[in-house]
Amino acid sequence: MYRPVNHGYIETVIGPMYSGKSEELIRRLKRAKIAKQNIVVFKPQIDDRYSKEDVVSHSGDSIKAIPISDSNQIYDHIDEKTQVVGIDEVQFFDDNIVDVAIDLADQGIRVIENIFNQNVRILPDKNYCDNYLASQQVNSFINIFFKL
Repeated sequence: MYRPVNHGYIETVIGPMYSGKSEELIRRLKRAKIAKQNIVVFKPQIDDRYSKEDVVSHSGDSIKAIPISDSNQIYDHIDEKTQVVGIDEVQFFDDNIVDVAIDLADQGIRVIENIFNQNVRILPDKNYCDNYLASQQVNSFINIFFKL
């Protein structure tokens, strides 16, 4: 996909639990680090399943992240050198997360996020719908079933 230099965009990885969303987010962020891009990663403060300060996939991959409780806190941790922002588990953030992602992209930042595509009633979450519409690239994953 053609992307002009200094133009930001939003990449969204969507899917249900156990579909590899966090694993894909981590993979993309690690590739950005290999490319010597300045990255900042965020996770919802309430998500401390595996770690309080890392995004961790079910496969054990991880990357350092800043836990935040409000999407506006992202602005406290980025500066003019920030090139890539990773946001894990978007569905746990407030509704303003969509506007923050759009604003970051408008500032020339590549935003990579993942989001659960259904709520507990198997209906699309509001943040999912809004993020989907705001994204320039969307990758949908399916879950992996396993026997216990």
